[in-house]
Amino acid sequence: MRNITIERKKSFFGAAVVYQVYCDGKVIASIRNGKKTLFEIDEASHSIQCILIVPNTFYGDGNGGMYGGGGTTVSDVVNIPSGSQSAELFVEQGWASLKLKLVRLY
Repeated sequence: MRNITIERKKSFFGAAVVYQVYCDGKVIASIRNGKKTLFEIDEASHSIQCILIVPNTFYGDGNGGMYGGGGTTVSDVVNIPSGSQSAELFVEQGWASLKLKLVRLY
């Protein structure tokens, strides 16, 4: 088994949202603002991705109208090659995007 560490950049924007971490299409962890998460994978190749889901929330505008937001934002996929190397990744929220980067294999 090898370790995968993902660090999430601390940011005021989106601070209350928890990211879900997916490995090969299955949720395996979650990560909060400014935190790290660690999980193990086997020596096969794997695809890692982060997804944030914001529930639809609607507010009155005071004039009988409604506004609101919500939706799903998906990061790029990072492919971890087969082998015995562990990996360190970094995720940050951009404007309407998530950026997941491979920092290093070790």
